[in-house]
Amino acid sequence: MFFSALAKPLEDRHAKYKDKFKHIPYLNSSLFEHSDIEKKTFDITALKDEEMEVYPSTVLKDTTGKRLKGKLGTLEYIFKFLDAYDFSADANTLVEEGGHETKTLINASVLGLIFEKINGYKDGSFYTPGTITMFMCKETIRKAVVDRFKSEYHQDINSFEDVKDYCAQFFKKEDILKFNETINKLKICDPAVGSGHFLVSALNEVIAIKSELGILSTEEGKRIPCEVTIENDELYISYSEGELFEYQRQDTNSLLIQKTLFHEKQIVIENCLFGVDINPNSVNICRLRLWIELLKNAYYTSEGELQTLPNIDINIKCGNSLISRFSLNDSLKDAFKNKEVSYKISDYKTAVDEYKQTNSKEKKREVLDIISTIKSNFKSTLDSKSKEKVSKAIGEYENEKQRLDNIVLFGEKLKKAEKDNLKKLKVKADKLQQEKDEILNNIIYKDAFEWRFEFPEVLDSKGEYVGFDVIIGNPPYIQLQKMGKASDVLQQLGYYTFARTGDIYSLFYELGNNILKEKGLLTYITSNKWMRAAYGESLRQYFIDYTDTLMLIDFGGVQIFDSATVDTNILMFAKDKNRQQTKACTVKEKVLNNLSLYFEQSYNISAFNSPTSWIVLSEIEQRIKDKIEAIGTPLKEWDISINYGIKTGYNEAFIIDNEKREELIKQDPKSAEIIRPILRGRDIKKYSYIPSNLYIITTFPSLNINIEDYPKIKQHLLSFGQKRLEQSGMKGSRKKTNNKWFETQDTINYWNKFYENKIVWNRISSTKHFCLVNSGIFIQDSMHFFTGNHLEYLNVILNSKLFVWLMTIIVGEAAGGNSGNSDNIKELKIKIPNSEEENEVLNLFNLGEIKEVDKILFKKYNLTSEEILVIKTS
Repeated sequence: MFFSALAKPLEDRHAKYKDKFKHIPYLNSSLFEHSDIEKKTFDITALKDEEMEVYPSTVLKDTTGKRLKGKLGTLEYIFKFLDAYDFSADANTLVEEGGHETKTLINASVLGLIFEKINGYKDGSFYTPGTITMFMCKETIRKAVVDRFKSEYHQDINSFEDVKDYCAQFFKKEDILKFNETINKLKICDPAVGSGHFLVSALNEVIAIKSELGILSTEEGKRIPCEVTIENDELYISYSEGELFEYQRQDTNSLLIQKTLFHEKQIVIENCLFGVDINPNSVNICRLRLWIELLKNAYYTSEGELQTLPNIDINIKCGNSLISRFSLNDSLKDAFKNKEVSYKISDYKTAVDEYKQTNSKEKKREVLDIISTIKSNFKSTLDSKSKEKVSKAIGEYENEKQRLDNIVLFGEKLKKAEKDNLKKLKVKADKLQQEKDEILNNIIYKDAFEWRFEFPEVLDSKGEYVGFDVIIGNPPYIQLQKMGKASDVLQQLGYYTFARTGDIYSLFYELGNNILKEKGLLTYITSNKWMRAAYGESLRQYFIDYTDTLMLIDFGGVQIFDSATVDTNILMFAKDKNRQQTKACTVKEKVLNNLSLYFEQSYNISAFNSPTSWIVLSEIEQRIKDKIEAIGTPLKEWDISINYGIKTGYNEAFIIDNEKREELIKQDPKSAEIIRPILRGRDIKKYSYIPSNLYIITTFPSLNINIEDYPKIKQHLLSFGQKRLEQSGMKGSRKKTNNKWFETQDTINYWNKFYENKIVWNRISSTKHFCLVNSGIFIQDSMHFFTGNHLEYLNVILNSKLFVWLMTIIVGEAAGGNSGNSDNIKELKIKIPNSEEENEVLNLFNLGEIKEVDKILFKKYNLTSEEILVIKTS
């Protein structure tokens, strides 16, 4: 749709574009047609008044030869960009219009980058670098191939090398074709497909796997004389002598290779690759990218015509992956018993296959009609089952009510059990009716995606759901609490991993596991916050209960996405019994180009068997942690109380300097009652703090203050505007609460704790400094604090080398806003001291002997010299 709409205006603008586009076959095909998507016209002239920032690494140059900077009109930008390339040139000699050599072809991944820029991350999508998609596809798909060969051919096959050795024993054409068929049965899905980058990488990987196994062959089972490898997320084809393959239409051998690659890609795209996305633009771009991959190996037929591209769009569909009206367990048997429709599940599968093959628009419409009728029948059948459940429940209630009415009519009294039973039947009927109405009437269901029957390729011959072999991708990152009503619906759907303060990618993990076949594999790259955050506890428990986590790579502070600051991880699991044998490692440097090698050399086996924080440690780090925790007690079990600092919702009004404080007290001495000194995060240093000379107006809702008792403070607050101070959630006011306009945003029920000595730390800094703060001093919400016993001792211990190291590995050095969360700090295990131990540490600290304190702790936890060196050099 995008490319087709773009071509015509370009032809009108510049005649030369007619030649540029003439070599792209099937341009105005039904590539973007789909029965479930409303066709819309894209008017490119609408872009003429829009502007875009020029990409920093643009190929566009100014008159002096320097890269363009600033902004360009969007339409002008498109023309200049297309002008920079000669699309009709030979693939290996493509040059810029100015005559300077450039890349052989525009990489199809450019479409993904463009999509990312257009979307502006508004749907939580980030473009995944090719090095990551390559690694994830290689690790996952090769393991899936191993599992298939193991189950179909020999139980001793346990690695990809075993598969290579097994295939090397067979030379007959029928064996080669059989092995190809085994791989072609793989079903790979990205449920948040975006621009399709993962599916393109998966396509490349499957082709490379066949080449490495020596089974990449013609349709007759004849091996082709070339080697296919992947470099920079692109397929490279070379002869045995190392010479790169170049398609020459008059060369028989060259034609054989080109034709084989074309049909192999077609088979993989049609049989193995599936995708879903809620954004129709991303669906269109994904289809285009796969189509371009085929176009790279298009060949001329014996009639001299360029091979027509097939319909590859039906496997990439638009919808909300997370929402379905029908369960995967719903039976489809009754859907084929409808008297008006005589289709079978085999008819549905055949119709989809025919759609992929036909080039006739009339035939396509006919096939789409068949598919639409069958799917409609599915829906109506399953809808009728829902209606039957409601009708049955209502019928049971009405019958029982009629029976009891008759009893009363004849003068008999109803028993309590009869009344209670009638009430239960009424509640059940009302509940089912309400659920049905919500499903039918809720607007969120308009985009619902029905995994139960949308992809007949993952249904068996009886129509039962089997599932995918591989789920792979980079699901969106959106905080559920920011999704409004959409979040409420997701909660109602009963996701085990749902946490209001959590992220939508947690639900995608669960969805992926649901749509996998038994022992199938899932690999995602997501934010790593779930590993330590409180909201991730349900997800961690889900992994323990329902998956076998095979691989976990924590990238910590190493940034993967060029245009987004997100700390990430890659996780692979199987839909299988949890064996608690996870290969895990932490990446501490940018090694993306050698990630496979780095992982193999760095991983340790970890048993993640607890829903508390998941931490990836080296063997020696784990040993140190175990020694500390063996004799330590979690801070949450000490006699202490942990709380947040104060959130006012409008610091400019509630936090004042000393000059304003003196002015208010001078005008009304009573004002001093509710003005207290306060510290900010920047004031907290190691062991101690620097006075801020700032004060807070403590109109906490929990104090039930009458603002009329403090007229000067009321006057001061009103100077900022009562509308701005209102807590209504309306534009220009504070967040919606039940609090009054002059009160702080948070209730602060623990206000009395501020009148005690306390240990304070900055929760949003990656470097943890703890300090002892005097009673009567308040702190802002960027900090946490705890009160209780052993405060002076804890002030020393928490700032020691040992516990700074422990917090770094447990909390994560670059965990951002999550790093100092109280949920993390309260899990720290510290040995509760006796009076002698406490006095020894405090005496040394008071004498300034900090190193001696470290030595005592190293000895107390029985650390070796090697372990101490790890702590000192971290």
